[in-house]
Amino acid sequence: MCATRSNRRDNEGRKLGAARTAGPAHAGNADRAARGPDKNVAYPARAARRAALRVEPVDSWHVAWSKVLKLIEATGSADKLQIDADGWLSARQVLMIAFAGDAPAAHVCFSVSPSRTGCVQARLDTFGIAPKFCGRGIESQLHRAASERAHALGCDKRIGFGLGSDWC
Repeated sequence: MCATRSNRRDNEGRKLGAARTAGPAHAGNADRAARGPDKNVAYPARAARRAALRVEPVDSWHVAWSKVLKLIEATGSADKLQIDADGWLSARQVLMIAFAGDAPAAHVCFSVSPSRTGCVQARLDTFGIAPKFCGRGIESQLHRAASERAHALGCDKRIGFGLGSDWC
């Protein structure tokens, strides 16, 4: 175990925190303890985290917004996005993106609206995947995440969510 002391100070100059210990239970510390603090060493755990698949909702504030738009233009129907003249995505539209590392790999976009019966429904607008990511299981993970998001938003009815094998 290594003990480190912090020299950080708050806005008024007071020292923050006392000595702390960082044991191997913290992600990546076992690697550091074995190899030392050399920043030029490639840590496998860090590379795996960067290349890992993650699915998250994206809007026009997202740091990867321009990359996401390029993906949708190449793989889906960009005209199905409800983007106003100022570049804002409609609050009624949910855009779920699967990222492989830092690259957007696939998307599902659906609109949320009240139905005539008073229920909330989700209607699929567009979906697509970059060809180099086809057949890796990203489609099913993204579809599941979009369905879970629609459920979390209180959507009682999902229209067009039976995506099948039309991805690639």
